[in-house]
Amino acid sequence: MIKNNAQFDVIILGGGVAGLWLLNRLRQQHYQAIILDTHHLGAGQSCAAQGIVHGGLKYSLQGNLSTSAQAIADMPQRWKDCLQGQGEIDLSQVQQLSEKQYLFSTQQLSSKLLTFFAGKTLKARIQIVERNAYPKALDNKAFQGNVYQLPEPVLNMQSLLRHLSQPQKPFIYQVDEYNIEQGNSQQIVITQKDKCYTLTAKKIILCAGKNNQTLLQQFIATKKQYMQLRPLQMPMLWSKDLPVFYAHCLGKGINPRMTITSHYREDAIVWYLGGEIAEQGVNIPKNQQIEKAQQALQAIFPWRDFSSMQWRTLFVERAEEKQLLHTRPSTASLLVIEHLYLAWPTKMAMAPLLADRIIEQLQKDDINPGNKVQPLVLDSVSVASLPWE
Repeated sequence: MIKNNAQFDVIILGGGVAGLWLLNRLRQQHYQAIILDTHHLGAGQSCAAQGIVHGGLKYSLQGNLSTSAQAIADMPQRWKDCLQGQGEIDLSQVQQLSEKQYLFSTQQLSSKLLTFFAGKTLKARIQIVERNAYPKALDNKAFQGNVYQLPEPVLNMQSLLRHLSQPQKPFIYQVDEYNIEQGNSQQIVITQKDKCYTLTAKKIILCAGKNNQTLLQQFIATKKQYMQLRPLQMPMLWSKDLPVFYAHCLGKGINPRMTITSHYREDAIVWYLGGEIAEQGVNIPKNQQIEKAQQALQAIFPWRDFSSMQWRTLFVERAEEKQLLHTRPSTASLLVIEHLYLAWPTKMAMAPLLADRIIEQLQKDDINPGNKVQPLVLDSVSVASLPWE
């Protein structure tokens, strides 16, 4: 066994979108930072995400701008700047599945919601779609409702992870395991094949989604729960006959009745379903969830037959900072516990905001860029597969 020691400014545990965004920002500012992960990049929440860069509009469905909507409102433009090669990270090569989404209802919207959409705050962000410009999925005489267009892009998650990681490839490592000595929150021992490294950092940042709580307890003896999980059972269906469609179907609650994104599987189109259908189906068997999703789609699109298509579901656990009433956090979360930072973006779109907060906290804690460190001689990490692959 070859043993080595190395010192860094920052070690990030977790190679999803949030961790990768943070690594890019830190290395731009000359921090000696690395990512460690025991899985492929994005293997948790990131590859299971629908790829939507939310701007908070779906959180405004009760007719007012919620705290969540206000916190995330600037994110689409910030991402668009990056996607055009003009932002803080060059994402100009990332595949955009769509530059826009639709918001639609199978019945007439309430006058309160129509007035809210027409107000000055949202008028520039939401456009009414005329009947002759309906997307193919809704272009049927049987559809009677409202259709709006949202300027929120949808990204290929695999492409995003690949282009976030590519510039920093020498500083991202897949390891067999972490060996953490409890009570020492600045040191990690890692092994990979015949190599062993003792790594020391000024700051270790836990950015590993649902694994954050377990990692924290390895560093610090604590029974306090800092994290909550919000599970989903996401239905997906695929067929050569499905149209490409990115949309939120409005229901009666604050969340969309269904969020549909389209992806590609060999020569078929995949519809990946989020929203209430995914949230309310977590405690039922897969076959029942598929049956519920078929019924919901048939009610929304009565002119189309979904029964003969290929179906499956994916169980996903979204990790967030623990809230008193298990409500969704309104923004990205950062907790400082001894020498550790615990970080959750809450939504993929808020990864840039989370990076801002971590950098501000590093400066507040007087953690400054140190001397250049040679890259470790360890295997680099590949990007995880997408659920429908």
